[in-house]
Amino acid sequence: MARMLAPRLVVTLDNDEEYTIQTDNRDMVRFDMLRARKGWPTMQEAPFVFMTVLAWSCLAREGKLGNTDVDKELDRIIGVEPIDEAGNTVDIDTPEGFDAITADPTNRGS
Repeated sequence: MARMLAPRLVVTLDNDEEYTIQTDNRDMVRFDMLRARKGWPTMQEAPFVFMTVLAWSCLAREGKLGNTDVDKELDRIIGVEPIDEAGNTVDIDTPEGFDAITADPTNRGS
């Protein structure tokens, strides 16, 4: 399978719960749909908004959030760090960092 932009993220919620998640196409489609509906900036213009919405989408899909309403849950996400397959934090502003968050979305990780 081709590799695609599917960031693996460490997400910290406001209650100190921390999750390591693997996002996939469902989360990116949800971002695109919400971005169009709400007039949000693009991934390139606002990478932290992009990653936070992906984190929300993945956590909501997996039943780890009490409410699936993005507007009510985004404020609960107090930390989002992109990581590579080995769990190392990456800088997405570099070509190497961007490549590191490109993953096989069928590899679910932990």
